[in-house]
Amino acid sequence: MNKFEKGREKRKAMLSVQYEKNAGNIEIAYTYGAYCFLYGEKGDILDQKDAIVEAQRVFNMIRQMDKNEWLARYFSIRLNMLVSDDFRNDKDIYDEIVEFEQDEKMDDIVYTQMTKLMKAESLFNMKKYGESKELLKQILDNPKKIVRLKDFFFNQVSSLYRKMIICQENEFADEVKEIQDKLFVV
Repeated sequence: MNKFEKGREKRKAMLSVQYEKNAGNIEIAYTYGAYCFLYGEKGDILDQKDAIVEAQRVFNMIRQMDKNEWLARYFSIRLNMLVSDDFRNDKDIYDEIVEFEQDEKMDDIVYTQMTKLMKAESLFNMKKYGESKELLKQILDNPKKIVRLKDFFFNQVSSLYRKMIICQENEFADEVKEIQDKLFVV
């Protein structure tokens, strides 16, 4: 384990202690859950799995504390999308996104865009390319700059872009790159 990994483990342990000490504090729960979320995107597969399970636990706890915490539900769905293709049920994830759109008040166009992007990725994973492309077009037709939680949302777009490049879906990749450029203007 290198110095960076040791530091990451130490930070995670410190955040875990704070989370357990302050079980009812939503801000601390979000901090710990977000760290686990980011931790779940890096490292080896076992570390990722453990981090995803822990982040899911935290985001579920947040939703138990306050049912209106749509961001916890959003992150929970996003975490499900990080699970390896072999263990992920794309249809269930898609259904969860549709339910999320119907249940939550998605008045803020910025977050509606990110949910559409998540939905487009889910459709792409299910090989429903036409529907996926239509959602990307809807985002491009009315882009709104992301101003809050830019790192998390940028990561989602960047991850989708890399996936499209790896899949050699250059046309999709170009659209996702255009979305990235429009939503995350410097």
